[in-house]
Amino acid sequence: MLPVVSIVGRPNVGKSTLFNRLTRSRNALVDDVPGVTRDRMYGLAASGDRNFLIVDTGGLGDDDGTFSELISDQVEAVLEESDAIIFLLDATEGLTVADEQIASRLGKTNSPISIAINKSEGLVPELVTADFQALGFSDPIPISAKRGSGVARMIEPIVQTLPRIEDPLWLDPGPKVAVIGKPNVGKSTLINALCENDRLIVSDTPGTTRDTVTVPLQIGEARFRFLDTAGVRRRSRVNESLEKLSIVKTLQAIEAAHVVILVIDGTEPVSDQDATLAGLVRRAGRPVVIVVNKSDRIRAVQRSDVLKSLQRKLAFAAHHEAFFVSGLKRQGLKKLLQAVGKAYRSAMIEMPTAVLNRMLQDAVTQTPPPMSGRRPVKLKYAHQGGRNPPVVVIHGNNVETVADHYRRYLEKYFRERFKLFGSDVRVVFRSGKNPFDSKR
Repeated sequence: MLPVVSIVGRPNVGKSTLFNRLTRSRNALVDDVPGVTRDRMYGLAASGDRNFLIVDTGGLGDDDGTFSELISDQVEAVLEESDAIIFLLDATEGLTVADEQIASRLGKTNSPISIAINKSEGLVPELVTADFQALGFSDPIPISAKRGSGVARMIEPIVQTLPRIEDPLWLDPGPKVAVIGKPNVGKSTLINALCENDRLIVSDTPGTTRDTVTVPLQIGEARFRFLDTAGVRRRSRVNESLEKLSIVKTLQAIEAAHVVILVIDGTEPVSDQDATLAGLVRRAGRPVVIVVNKSDRIRAVQRSDVLKSLQRKLAFAAHHEAFFVSGLKRQGLKKLLQAVGKAYRSAMIEMPTAVLNRMLQDAVTQTPPPMSGRRPVKLKYAHQGGRNPPVVVIHGNNVETVADHYRRYLEKYFRERFKLFGSDVRVVFRSGKNPFDSKR
């Protein structure tokens, strides 16, 4: 594993902002509301020729919070694996009792600790650092995570102490697999089961996950990047701006993914919201693996009812197989991973031009395109135009009049002939001369 540098501190001192600054990303949610971050979030960072992991953690010292104990467990776990620790403080609030308690806690670790005093922009450095000398750590450094000032000065000495280790799981991590679903369907529990540890916070409280958390995983020779996402409720029930940001992160995860796992609660009827999420994945063109979770609580005779409900609510996804799993009992995971790999290969399939043109001729012979008035539609040749989803570009005459139902017929034809799993095919029509004529 790459060297690990963790960021710890009270809620709302700017840990997520610093994480985004060091990873040069916007992966961590940032909000003025304390306690936004709950799960620990890993991100790849670099300084000079050194690669290392930065870990954003939940705020410590929020004793009144519902998740305070779970967050504390997550922080303890990352401290054990940290090669260095950034203790982040807030210059605008000065030294607090919570800061002193965290400092006492960090003093028991063996990892080197660096003190960074955030939100120091516009303040006199000597005055900023004076208040925090009482913590007993050397050389506090004033920084502004938001503006970037002082960050390089802070991180460079830390990087020099890190071991030189390369980790292909992070540097070449494999396909992204977004795990989506309604709140409380067991997305985090499922990923924890695949990891075989409590990597993510799990609670019966809906909406526990807020950030989209990347979890690299290697199983045998296969590597994946699982993206645990926030549960998505119906739009009419979403009021808080923070929840809206979480939903945006989920939608971005769908777009970024190579494969999407749609998790459905098997103990509840398939809902309109499940169908809405499946539609979002379909519009994004991503291959989908449908997972019916909590199968340990479903009797065998109920499974057929669940499948009928899926066929009724997700009629457009009829060619997508559903997998019954139990994240809690770790059941059905092997078949699920095999399905994810199969869906990824289908989405990234290479379609030889010669094969596509033979299939196009067979499809047209079997069912010719309907006439548009007196002008016949002539489909001349086809070639692949993209992957994830696979795109077939068909050139011909009068193609702008091709009906949608015939487009769907061709998409189904190509999908079945190539035996794609979980992935749709998109057909795009183009009129004009053959672009390959000049190469003949």
